[in-house]
Amino acid sequence: MPRSSWFIVVLFTALLLAGVYVLLYQGAEGPAELTVAAVPDGDQEIAWLHPATTPYTWERFVAGMQYLADKRPDLGLKIDLREAFPATSTAMASVGLRRSGVVGTLWIRWCKLTGQHGQAAWLEALAQRQPPPLAIVGGGSSDRARQLAELLAARRTATGYAPPFLVTTATADSVFTAEQEEAPLLDIYSGRSFRCCYSNRQMAQATLDFIFSQPDLRPDHGPAYLVYWEDDPYSRDMMDQSRALLWEWQSMPEASALRRRGELGEVQFVQLAIRHSIGPVTEPNPPEAEAIQKLVDEAASLPELKRALLFLPGEVKPTRRVLRSLVQAAPALAPRFVVATGDAVDFNVIFRDRHLAWPLQELPCTLLLFCHRNPVQDAAGFAARTGRGRDLAATSSGTHDLLLYADVGAALVEATFADRKLLGDVDQVTNRLRAVKDEHGQARFDERGERPGGRGEFVVLLRPLRRGDRVLPQATIVVSERGVDGDWRLVREFQVEDTGGPGP
Repeated sequence: MPRSSWFIVVLFTALLLAGVYVLLYQGAEGPAELTVAAVPDGDQEIAWLHPATTPYTWERFVAGMQYLADKRPDLGLKIDLREAFPATSTAMASVGLRRSGVVGTLWIRWCKLTGQHGQAAWLEALAQRQPPPLAIVGGGSSDRARQLAELLAARRTATGYAPPFLVTTATADSVFTAEQEEAPLLDIYSGRSFRCCYSNRQMAQATLDFIFSQPDLRPDHGPAYLVYWEDDPYSRDMMDQSRALLWEWQSMPEASALRRRGELGEVQFVQLAIRHSIGPVTEPNPPEAEAIQKLVDEAASLPELKRALLFLPGEVKPTRRVLRSLVQAAPALAPRFVVATGDAVDFNVIFRDRHLAWPLQELPCTLLLFCHRNPVQDAAGFAARTGRGRDLAATSSGTHDLLLYADVGAALVEATFADRKLLGDVDQVTNRLRAVKDEHGQARFDERGERPGGRGEFVVLLRPLRRGDRVLPQATIVVSERGVDGDWRLVREFQVEDTGGPGP
């Protein structure tokens, strides 16, 4: 080996050993100490625990607080945004809420979860500071909600500190605890947990109710296909809830009436489990490819099949892989499926980001997804325009997340401000949360802490457009809401396209 090559090897080895030394010895002291901001005298704090890698979610949360201040004059809110977006990413972001005639500010602070400082570290530091938070907001995923509920339950037992826990977007009905025992999510920290979104069972119930109420979506012949990923807790739980509800629905009078009129056959089940969801961007992984082939073989064996229900609850990437492969494997069969996904495929995927995330001609499937709030509300800033570039010039994000966070803020304001003063007792705040009502006078939470179902749910239908056998680069989006009477009403219908060309 030339002398110059030996020099490079020696230098590389020296640098590598120096790096190992730094990792093993310099880093032996552990992560930097976590410090929490002080709460000024007369003020109170709400701690929002969320990953540091999701600034967009914080921006939507702040926008929700601004919407609340602008659109709910009855609350008399003034919003302080001076610290909402600090210059450095390591600084704590916060929003201040004040009410007219009340002394004191309610601060909602983003406690950024990192690899060094997780939920346990934040909760420990916050509980030691005086005053501790009046409430904890978190649970962006069911795993984080489960862990945070366990931490709060343990602290309540050990110290008596038991702030209310507002779950933002974790939808699981049941989870596996740290002891690998299955338990309802809201029962882990019982009496103090309040879910601000709908649960998986409520989403499945609303989705099925909508599908079977629409003659052009209702399966005309069994079976119902249930495809799920075993390594995805959301996918497993959604599949379990959907299957149970389908069994229950078959025995209901409405289903019997449809069968008597010949509009519905006996619903059978084909359940396909996919071992894992790890895979490339476009091509299915081996377990997915196997499930797709089974699905195609099963459906192709039913020549009378005109329309079938396909439950496919999963994250965007694996869902997209499966549907793209289904279209490629059986292009004539794929349009017969009504595909239901729950809320894992977000409205923004098919609207704002569709050019990349959901290309209409590659995924020409009738798709039904769920939203916890109205995704197309004009008053919250939605503007729908079709065509590449033209819709992006307007406010192109859905409004469902902004409105959900506005509801979180409203519940906190109504629970923490009382009798023209800012409360400082977590028990009082918890009791008031149990009684708060929304702007329509309806209870925000039921006796278990769930958001009441059967009203206020939104479903979004994506219908691909065709001209003969050709799939066009356009689709219709139909947004519907379930009213207080249980009936579905049309909220908005419009077309979107993947090019700047003319419509059909």
